[in-house]
Amino acid sequence: MFKFIKRLFRLPSTKEMGFDCNYLGSRMFNPFQEGPTWEDYEALVAKKFPVRYFLNYTFKYNVIAPIKRRVGDAWYWLKCKTLPSYKFHILDLRKADPLHPYSHGYRDPSDMLMNACFLVLKKYLDEEPADPSTWETREEIESDPILSYQQRNIDEAKAIWKWWSEDRKEEERKEEELADIAAGIRCQELPDKEAYYEAMKVYSDYRLELEKRQDEKLLRLVKIRNSLWT
Repeated sequence: MFKFIKRLFRLPSTKEMGFDCNYLGSRMFNPFQEGPTWEDYEALVAKKFPVRYFLNYTFKYNVIAPIKRRVGDAWYWLKCKTLPSYKFHILDLRKADPLHPYSHGYRDPSDMLMNACFLVLKKYLDEEPADPSTWETREEIESDPILSYQQRNIDEAKAIWKWWSEDRKEEERKEEELADIAAGIRCQELPDKEAYYEAMKVYSDYRLELEKRQDEKLLRLVKIRNSLWT
């Protein structure tokens, strides 16, 4: 009985139906497809094996598939709402900045935008995207337009993350030193007005330079946005 039922749900192969190959094109994707297509195969199955066609196409796709899809969607929704590893709809900004640990509290929108972008970059790199340099030489990569494009984007992503997670620390250290110089002058018993203004100008100019550098890194990240897939 089981074998009989299993046979009813078994579709004949393309070769069993008289086609020369297992791979067929489809007029759904290419209306000008030449040679036999999957539409021809289905029409032939419907004609020669109407019961099998009904069970595998009409019944399966119109009855079984919608039920499976709804159950699957409900189960996926539940996992996304309960399991931390499935909460793809949430960006936890506490994990965004390795140099400045953050646990709670208000953040300015400008900081949130910066942190969110780099958190997404971290998630991308943590998922170990395909890196051509792990299986091809640089010469082989450069000779292939697709691999070279992929390699340049991965190298760029790693360089941007290195700045965010490491190099930025030295820039901020220099910023603090310039702020301390201005503060030291201000706290003197008889502060030198001209020296203080000059120190504040140096500090402000450097802060503006850092802001421009941050914007430049963000723009570089946006430019490779379409390659951030794993």
